[in-house]
This record gives sequence, structure tokens and C-alpha cells, in this order.
Amino acid sequence: MRLVTSNPSIIKNAIEAAGELITEGSFVLEKDAIRFRAMDPAGVSMVVLTIFNSVFDVYEVNGENLTLNLEDLIKVLRRAKATDKMELTMEENRLKLTFKGNAIRSFSLPLIEPLGESQKVPELEFKCKVELDVEVLRDAIKDASMVSDAVTLELSGNTFLIKASGDSQEFSMELNKDTPGLISMEGEGKAKYSLDYLGKMMKASSLADSLTLRFSTDYPLQLEYKALDKIDLVFILAPRIESE
Repeated sequence: MRLVTSNPSIIKNAIEAAGELITEGSFVLEKDAIRFRAMDPAGVSMVVLTIFNSVFDVYEVNGENLTLNLEDLIKVLRRAKATDKMELTMEENRLKLTFKGNAIRSFSLPLIEPLGESQKVPELEFKCKVELDVEVLRDAIKDASMVSDAVTLELSGNTFLIKASGDSQEFSMELNKDTPGLISMEGEGKAKYSLDYLGKMMKASSLADSLTLRFSTDYPLQLEYKALDKIDLVFILAPRIESE
């Protein structure tokens, strides 16, 4: 295995976002991409990350499966400078990361035993799809977090509502086809989700200018970032079901 990239920051940003929810997981090195998928410890959310081989200047793999502590990996990735080239290789049962810039710096991380079988991505069918600028959703989540710990997404006709209510405060944002920052929307549905989890998912906002939301009434949410042909990062979040 040998991987070389001139753009370590995009990998760092994607794995940092995954690390907001996941503590450890397995990276499967396939012919066309590195694939990572894992459930958070509470079983509320799932991360599905694809790093395509186009990110790398050199991509030599043989189906390796690398299970790593994400916190340790992120600490090392943060040491990469913008002008560094990053090389990933294997030494015995360890992952070696080498940064080549003004100096050559190397770090070595141990592989760990996987917790169990690889998580399967659930087959979901969504009735609602909204594509919008990252900044719009990021602002809405920050605003909603001031009044509640959960947010309701509601799509009906030509209107997309993001709203939250607390003990004494309420927040709402209304978007329609003429709203700057709303790219497209289709379907009808309504569901509530945790703002804590959504806030962590927004940590990936540097990967792309826009994102896609898919959901249905009282159904999981899928939030997807696509960075051209380089990164595809998908979060899946269970809904909050109101008790009667």
C-alpha cells in the first residue's frame, strides 16, 4: 500500500467531520476509493465517507482494511501543512504518515482490532429532497440551537420550513423557490431531528458550498456533502418521534 496526495487538507477535513460522531472505524482501500462507514456509539447516526482515488497523486492499494482510532488519526492529520505532500504506507501492523515539505516528518499509528462486522448502509427511500447552500443550513442550525435542542424540517408545496420551539422561545426560517441559497426542493414531509447531531454534521461545511437533505415524515435524515470527484460524505440521522 502506498498513497501520496498534494491535498492532505481535504482528507483531514472529511475525517475531522466523521470524528465528531465516530471514535474509531475501518477504512477499506478499494480500487476506486477509500471507503469508511460506522455507527456512532449511541446508535443514533451513521457516517458514510468515500475518498475517491482522484484525491491522490499515487494510489497503490490491495484491498487493505485499516481500523484506526480517529482521534489519534485526526491529531496527526492536523500537523500537515498546506504545502506538504502526504504519503501513507504500512509498516508491519502500523500506518505510517509522512509529511514532505521543508522537512520530512513521519508519524506511526497502530492498527486496532475492529469492534465487529462492517456496518451496512441502510436502504432508505426518501420522499423529500432539498439542495441548498451550506451557509443557509449552518445559520438555521445555529439560530434554532438558541431556543431548543431539536429542529423540525417541513417541506410542503413550494415552501421549506426549518423551525424550533423551546419553553418560551420559537424560531423559524422559511425558504421558497425564490430564496437565495435554495437550489432545489421536491416532495412533502415533516420530521424532527437532534440539533446537537446536526451541529456536529455541519463541521464538514468546508468540503462543499452546497449540500443535499433527504427525509420523509418521521423518518431518518440523510445529509450529503459532495466535493466534485474527490469526497462524498453522507450522514444518516434517526428522527425524534414525539410521544403522544
